[in-house]
Amino acid sequence: MSGGSNNMISQCTNISWQVNGGAASSWGSVASTNPCALTINKNLTNVNQLICVCTATFVDPQSSVTTNLKTEITISKLLSAGDNLNCIITFPGGQYFYNDTIASVQLTASMYVGSKLDTTNVGYTWYKLINGTWTKLTSSNHGSISGYTGRTITIYPADVLNFESFKV
Repeated sequence: MSGGSNNMISQCTNISWQVNGGAASSWGSVASTNPCALTINKNLTNVNQLICVCTATFVDPQSSVTTNLKTEITISKLLSAGDNLNCIITFPGGQYFYNDTIASVQLTASMYVGSKLDTTNVGYTWYKLINGTWTKLTSSNHGSISGYTGRTITIYPADVLNFESFKV
């Protein structure tokens, strides 16, 4: 739940974590002050993955509108690094447009084989969820989104009504 340069996470309250539907303390520790980071400090010996869910409450300081936030990340145990292929999308500068303080949002895809970043012969195809259908971004439908044929796309406020979903 990154807020980019305006550090919205510091304005969140009621931050809590669950891991695989139970207490996060079963798998590690949660910092007692913002940003209340979860640290996993146990091996995945009896499970193949951890589903970590974070919830919080954000009250906009300007409008007093309350928003309940929820995000999740899955941590998977590698049984055979040769068979494991993952694509991870990150948001280097934050993932929210907030009161025009962020001019654009970038999404960067990284392809991993096992735990090693793979940049050889990797191609990226980006999609946007339009009317319930994943639609490939092309020169005829990308709006002002740039980089849709590469590893990093840049999205501008004009391309986001309230929220949008992208995949690669």
